[in-house]
Amino acid sequence: RFTFQLWHESHFSHLQEYLYSLQQDACRNRTFRRRMLCSTLAGNRCDILTITERTSSLAEMQKRDGILLTARVHPGETNASWIMHGMIDYLTSQNEEAKFLR
Repeated sequence: RFTFQLWHESHFSHLQEYLYSLQQDACRNRTFRRRMLCSTLAGNRCDILTITERTSSLAEMQKRDGILLTARVHPGETNASWIMHGMIDYLTSQNEEAKFLR
């Protein structure tokens, strides 16, 4: 008997540990800011991350276009957690294309 699992369950505690690890990473911490947007009905943090290259002046940064990415809007959307994890990893990396996108 074989069982195939297309995704691995992602839990809220995993997300919090991941975001904390990003904050502790000196290279990645320069590219994003984490703020609490609100609390969920269950009392969990609902964070907003701003990912940008901070080398520009504030006036230049305000002229930039922004993109809003959301994931896991509904409880069963486990795959969305992993996609967002990959997006955050990529956008906060030192990859030249990621730097351009920031």
